[in-house]
Amino acid sequence: MKKRVFGLFLAIAILANLGYSIAAESKTSEPRASLYLDSYAIGVNAKGSGKMSVTFIVYGARTMDKIGAQKIVVEEWDGKEWGNPITYTADSYSNFYATKAAEHTASVTFYGVPGLQYRATLTAYAELNGGSDTGTVTCTPKTCK
Repeated sequence: MKKRVFGLFLAIAILANLGYSIAAESKTSEPRASLYLDSYAIGVNAKGSGKMSVTFIVYGARTMDKIGAQKIVVEEWDGKEWGNPITYTADSYSNFYATKAAEHTASVTFYGVPGLQYRATLTAYAELNGGSDTGTVTCTPKTCK
């Protein structure tokens, strides 16, 4: 358990400058809300020249049959509202899932409009022995450079 908590904090520390958001289950003695997902995070990073990257990490409750991102939705802020969603799905990106793993991380890149803000919403997924669960989290917006 200490190894998993340390790994989670290490991943958060490494990815913190990318504007990540994280969702995690309570570590108290209460029953787990999920038998499959332990925690998950996503972030957007401005690379320059309009290039943006979206990186996610998903932790399972233990070694899972399948774990990763079911989908990622990237939205653009026009100054009034979030719009122009682009959806990236596991059907199109084989690196979105890992099998027989306790955690998985991957990235996608896209080109945005310099000066506009972008955010990403992750739908995390974990499956074990025919059962599964999903969870969503949206990251802090990042301005395209």
